[in-house]
Amino acid sequence: MLLPFGEENLLSTSELQQAEEIATRMVIEYGFGPDDNPAIYFHGNATTVLSMGNKHEFEMAAKIEKLYNLAHDKAKYMLKKNRKVLEKIVDELLEFEVLTGKDLERIIESNGGIREEEPFSLLRVYDKESLSVRYLDGDSTSGATLLGAAS
Repeated sequence: MLLPFGEENLLSTSELQQAEEIATRMVIEYGFGPDDNPAIYFHGNATTVLSMGNKHEFEMAAKIEKLYNLAHDKAKYMLKKNRKVLEKIVDELLEFEVLTGKDLERIIESNGGIREEEPFSLLRVYDKESLSVRYLDGDSTSGATLLGAAS
């Protein structure tokens, strides 16, 4: 993601697939979703997969897509707010080729680096919009699909 330098590079298909798989596991296996409603829908030691029905699967797909988009937006925001620091890191890497942890700390401190608050959260930017309505209305142009449809 080269946003701070005026380019929006696209990730490879495998990178996008990996990011989607992580978001899917976070929602279905670990119960981490953008709606603050912790529920686990699949357990790794289960002998069968829980059948959720089409409506619920669309809701899960919507949660996964929302989580994926929140993570992308958060990364984009963090890169933009630290543009000056990133530019300085690039300049020093071009000059010295190697930077230590101390070098990075110095660059962050001297260039107004803004660190993420702890604990890190995607949910702070969540706007509480309904996750499922736009995916179930039939007019949706979203890429959300049934979870089992790709298999």
